Amino acid sequence: DKDKRPKDFRCTIHISDVVVDGYLYQLLNYFPVGDGAGRAFSQRYGIIGQVWRSGAAQVVGNLFPGGPKPGATEAEKVKQMVENWGMTAPEAQRALSKPSYACYPIKYSERVIGLLYMDSTEEKAFADTDNDPALVKKNCDIISNWPLSANLAKLVDALTGTKIGLPEN
Repeated sequence: DKDKRPKDFRCTIHISDVVVDGYLYQLLNYFPVGDGAGRAFSQRYGIIGQVWRSGAAQVVGNLFPGGPKPGATEAEKVKQMVENWGMTAPEAQRALSKPSYACYPIKYSERVIGLLYMDSTEEKAFADTDNDPALVKKNCDIISNWPLSANLAKLVDALTGTKIGLPEN
């Protein structure tokens, strides 16, 4: 429902980069508006890197666990993000405007084949509590039953030449 979307909400899908090992490839432009398709990010970058490496979804309503220190300067916030999220200072500076993130692994045959990534300029846009177990499980169950998961697995299989355990059609 468009009316229930958080402020300045956007989402996209990332897959493993088939050209450069250790990177994630942004497969789609941001929905509902924005570009970005074709960019590559280290598998160590931000929430997408954490979710890719761990295979566990994350929902973050505030970039600063426990909130930034009262009176923290922008430079201190950037420093904290560099330390906690695997970003460079310029990346952290850009990310300050989007305090809410959600990232869910897209799995097929128990293997992470992609990521559904969302962000918003609104704090706590995706949940009142970070990593709420009931919400994360509910959304992971929905994503695991998407027809998109099997289609994305076919795409990844075609791009990489690997067999993910897809049924033969």
